[in-house]
Amino acid sequence: MAQSSNPLSLTWQWGGTPDHRVAVRVATVEKQGGGLFGINASPSIAGNLPDARIVTGEIFAGEGGGTVVLKIPAHELPAVKAGDVLAIMYTQDHHAFCVAVPPAGGEAVAGWLAAWTCPPGA
Repeated sequence: MAQSSNPLSLTWQWGGTPDHRVAVRVATVEKQGGGLFGINASPSIAGNLPDARIVTGEIFAGEGGGTVVLKIPAHELPAVKAGDVLAIMYTQDHHAFCVAVPPAGGEAVAGWLAAWTCPPGA
């Protein structure tokens, strides 16, 4: 995956109102490192997510284009791997709150993305 000079950086939050929707071709899914003394894994630090994963990919449908980097708790992330498609809803302030694997691929993803709604409580 070619890295863009300014990737769209998204962080998970629970609940929100969608301002943007994108479909991303997943390049990598990695467990977030613990950092020095495990500080990045400490749930007592504000902003840390439980068992976080870092998903990178390229936007191919929806609003905008370029590279996406999403930080999300493992239990919120569908089973995806490199090459899969992941749809992401996010707010104006770059907080992702809903992800899904689209039921169709190719050009059909754009139509599905426009009509996609999060399940209640998302």
